[in-house]
Amino acid sequence: MNRETSPTRTIRGNGVPLYHNHISGGEPSVITDLGHSRYHAPQKRTDSDPMSHDSGLRNGLMHAMLKPDPWQEGFIPKSQLYKLISKEDVREELRDCDILFLRRLQKLKFSRFKTTKELNEDADRICGNGEQKISVYFKSEEDSPLSPQFRVPQTFRKIFAILLLIERPAKIWKFMEDNVSDADLPLVKFTPPSKQGNTKRWELCRRKTPETPLTLFKNWRRITMERFEKQQWAVLSPYFSRDTSRGPGSVPHYLLPDSTIMPFLQVEEKHRSKFSQVFMVEIHEDHHDFSSDHGLTDSSMNKNPSRNIFAVKRLLSKDNSDLKKEVDVLRRVNRQGHAHIITLLAIYTYHGKYHLIFPWAGSDLMTYWKNQDPSSENDPVVVSRWLVKQCQGLASGLATIHRCQTTSTDSLLGGPRRSSHLPQPHRPPIPPNSTSPFPSPHDPRPPRLLYCRHGDIKPQNILWFPPTSPNSPSRGTFKITDFGTAELSVQDAVPWRTRLAFTPMYEPPETHLPITDDVTEPVLRTSYDIWSLGCVFLEFITWYFGGWQKIEEFADMRFADQADDEAHFLGVYDVARFFSLRQGNGGRNRAEVKRSVTQFIKELHSADGCTEFIHEFLVIIEEEMLVVEEAGTATTRRRVRSCSRAIAARLEKMGDEQYRRYTGYFTQGAAWRW
Repeated sequence: MNRETSPTRTIRGNGVPLYHNHISGGEPSVITDLGHSRYHAPQKRTDSDPMSHDSGLRNGLMHAMLKPDPWQEGFIPKSQLYKLISKEDVREELRDCDILFLRRLQKLKFSRFKTTKELNEDADRICGNGEQKISVYFKSEEDSPLSPQFRVPQTFRKIFAILLLIERPAKIWKFMEDNVSDADLPLVKFTPPSKQGNTKRWELCRRKTPETPLTLFKNWRRITMERFEKQQWAVLSPYFSRDTSRGPGSVPHYLLPDSTIMPFLQVEEKHRSKFSQVFMVEIHEDHHDFSSDHGLTDSSMNKNPSRNIFAVKRLLSKDNSDLKKEVDVLRRVNRQGHAHIITLLAIYTYHGKYHLIFPWAGSDLMTYWKNQDPSSENDPVVVSRWLVKQCQGLASGLATIHRCQTTSTDSLLGGPRRSSHLPQPHRPPIPPNSTSPFPSPHDPRPPRLLYCRHGDIKPQNILWFPPTSPNSPSRGTFKITDFGTAELSVQDAVPWRTRLAFTPMYEPPETHLPITDDVTEPVLRTSYDIWSLGCVFLEFITWYFGGWQKIEEFADMRFADQADDEAHFLGVYDVARFFSLRQGNGGRNRAEVKRSVTQFIKELHSADGCTEFIHEFLVIIEEEMLVVEEAGTATTRRRVRSCSRAIAARLEKMGDEQYRRYTGYFTQGAAWRW
């Protein structure tokens, strides 16, 4: 394989290929210190047993450094850093430095060895065991001022490790004298202009004062400064954690410098589209605090499976508003903590690109249908109750998505969407000093509900998470994912955004129809998702009857059921949609559920072994979900789909009350009365 095009070369050990266009913008809980203060949070970590000094601290650090990619610089895992740079080993290293320093100054009468007490005090200060503490600050937004959250001991552990790596450990006393500690890392480069207009050599500065050179480097050789700047990144690999300080569901946003060495042991690109890339990433266990429920045991990346595998989604859109929109929707939805909605664990900006960290799933729903045999379960009650529970959970998750609680009055980060022909609800004014679209815990405004449409419900956007235990009676959990096409608004009906690409097979007919005579362009409602979910549910029952082969047969039936003029209206012949579109009276387009779909549902009702559970589920799908919505007239009622909350309630009742009422509900075939 060509070296430049190999996956290893492309990934370069950072987990993602490199990009250099900058994206700015503020989100809540912005992390600018690579997450290291979270690792030092009170009651978070304790020092491990010290390593024997006989091996040498520098050799120990070099041996502990991990280089998953030979083309990338390595990083030292946090546990190894704490194990090596312990009080006992630091004290002995300081004693050696003191002896060596005094031998060079033995002609000076005032020189003396440090006492054991002084060495212990210095070692305590380096390892953070002293009395001096510093405040840890966080931003609520990128441009907002820092605010203190808690206090932690001041340490020089990372500074000392860097000095050991560049073979200058004795300089630690100067760092301590000038109070340049681990909290100041990474030190940043600054090139002050010269009086002649030319540029001087660069200097190293604190992040908080990036234009004030540190005087402690005044007499350093240029090559030593370069080594310090380079080696500091080996001890600064980021630490990812959940944000519990702003309430449940809050998601931290890490702003990572371009020189950051990611703590990714293995990276594999799994999916690429024009909008995003998805990587399967193994994060070193020392560099995240996500629970074991979020990581997935997967032996495909490593012979020794771990619970540290996650999905990293890189957003590729050049439209900053689209990036913010997806992140905004995920944040709002995650505040509800629903079991059937994907959990956004963290966000980081790296080389100018947004990256989202999610739990890694076993597969999507379509792949699950292909690989799993519904008849493999000996007890039909188990698989039937699991199926209805998962479908109820997906409907309930969709209900959570459809109504998001917020104190913001804007539909999106970029402001409200307006339409001249749609009714506009009353919108209270936004306070003039309000700059954040995210609710504050101290916001005096009462919470309100926003409408949210997912916009792309399909099997590929429903992830399957296998059971955590191989002996679990459950077959796993399904979760809704991919909010790249989601829409937030203060009203249920908004104009259809034709520039966005959705999945034609699962889209409802109203994407090609006006809703009334007065509204001539298509509109988007939350009921859009109900049609799509109904298509998925019908395929789920199809799989339940005959596995993946039955799903393919159903798709072939829909594909063959193409109206002669469908290509004229829909633009394609090769999509197995669930509806047909024809020209009706007066030249208006008219939609109907495909005859092949209606006929297939009848065949399922008539099939041997079709239980009362399946009959009832099919009725919900046909009469409440796969409904062509139409405006009412003087003689006809308006046809609408049921809302997601009502469907979830119906399915919950089927799974519990009906089973208790009739034990054969899931197992005994029942004749269908038309």
